[in-house]
Amino acid sequence: MDTRVHAAAVVGYTFEFNNWLKYAGTHCACTHLPGLFRSMEWFEIAGLIAPRALMMVQGGNDGIFPISGARRAGHNAEALYAMLGEPSRVRFVEIPGLPHAYSRPYREAMYGWLARNLLDQGMANPFRRAICGR
Repeated sequence: MDTRVHAAAVVGYTFEFNNWLKYAGTHCACTHLPGLFRSMEWFEIAGLIAPRALMMVQGGNDGIFPISGARRAGHNAEALYAMLGEPSRVRFVEIPGLPHAYSRPYREAMYGWLARNLLDQGMANPFRRAICGR
């Protein structure tokens, strides 16, 4: 809710509370505040930044935050932004086949999004490392 934050990228932490509780692997309690899931769903918390830019990046094989709940949460956040008339300010990205991580493909997706939304540069496409001389 801090207006100094102009854009956010959530990497490996897009989920639905009930889906996570039912299907997730082991993880610490840092993922939630006790009782919060009774009042709000994850996409509603993520949507507090709206209409400022929000990107959600999730691995298709995340064993902590299952992709089934991540997809629904991501699409619900996109629907929230659409209701606000700002559909281009939100994006859910699934990286097929990857586990819960913060590895290069996740960062590349995030860098392009942030460059577009913070620096007004590029088209918000993933950055790819240039291979020089090979």
